[in-house]
Amino acid sequence: VSVARRYFQRLEAGDFDQAYAMWAPASSTHEGGPDLFEKSMLAYQAFDGEATGDARTEGAAGTLYAEVPIRVSGTRRGEPFSHEGTMTLKRCNDVPGCSEQARHWRIQTIDLERE
Repeated sequence: VSVARRYFQRLEAGDFDQAYAMWAPASSTHEGGPDLFEKSMLAYQAFDGEATGDARTEGAAGTLYAEVPIRVSGTRRGEPFSHEGTMTLKRCNDVPGCSEQARHWRIQTIDLERE
């Protein structure tokens, strides 16, 4: 939940480089590169995001996943929007061969539905 809060705070502050750095290297958002990420965020005139509940964590083959319920709202290209969904986070569990960097929670996906 704290990762989701920190991510939304960075977006709201316009700190796109730091927000982009929170994405997992293998995620489609990260693979698009920082310039595409920033360009996509500049379409928002107002943005507010929040975690709306506790994270649900699961483990599989040395990897931990956490799903955080979220809500985002604001104005995009002059139109108001509001979506609910989940932010899926990923990190390496404390297993041999797992780097310090891989032990940090990273955003894998954000799935949103229109309200």
